[in-house]
Amino acid sequence: MNGIDILKIVGMVLLALLIIPMLAAGLISALTTRANTKLLSRFGERTPLILGWFGVIVHELSHALMAIIFRHQIDQIKLLQNPFSKDHNGRLGYVSHAWDPTSRYQTIGNFFIGMAPIFGVSLVMWLITKLLWPAIFELNQLGWRVLLTGSWWQILIWLYLVVNLTLALNMSDADWQNTRSGMLLYCLVLLVVGVILGIVNLSIAGLYTQLVMPILIFYGTLLVVSSIMYLIATLLTRN
Repeated sequence: MNGIDILKIVGMVLLALLIIPMLAAGLISALTTRANTKLLSRFGERTPLILGWFGVIVHELSHALMAIIFRHQIDQIKLLQNPFSKDHNGRLGYVSHAWDPTSRYQTIGNFFIGMAPIFGVSLVMWLITKLLWPAIFELNQLGWRVLLTGSWWQILIWLYLVVNLTLALNMSDADWQNTRSGMLLYCLVLLVVGVILGIVNLSIAGLYTQLVMPILIFYGTLLVVSSIMYLIATLLTRN
């Protein structure tokens, strides 16, 4: 494989595992943050706890699990709290952790710890859908008939939990700070991986089909869900 093909593979690896995730996470976070703000202004201070409690717990557990995987020291964890109480600084929950800056493994872990809620919330959303309304995965084949495939109470619970989880896809300033602190080292690792894949003569078409496309579908789905949530919040808060 020549140098140009290796560069193409490196570019595809960076695109799939860094550029797309960062851009999509930014858009998803912006949409869900604005949706949360609109709902808060319309329905009051209890809204984050009523519509976000489950999602916040999953959000914070995602941070904590990834921190454990990358051997960070968890100093304090709060899965859910009233953000408007004294000294809570508007935070629904948080995970306070420390790491050894001389450890490359722990440093690169910051990237994944910051991005963890995107994957944790998505996984739980998928599991809940499989449990309560699996037919929705066949929406293309069933069309409107998908509404007839589940019990009404299951669909209502599914809808409530999905709204709850979607509103927890927003990343805080601390999340982004974590992500950025590990991004440089993560980028270097991706460059090495891309060069190795190019040297072993990995198929460019195969890499696109098996890596880039699934990543696009994953984040594209989350963007659609977040956009729908934003539109619903906008409609509910119209005067």
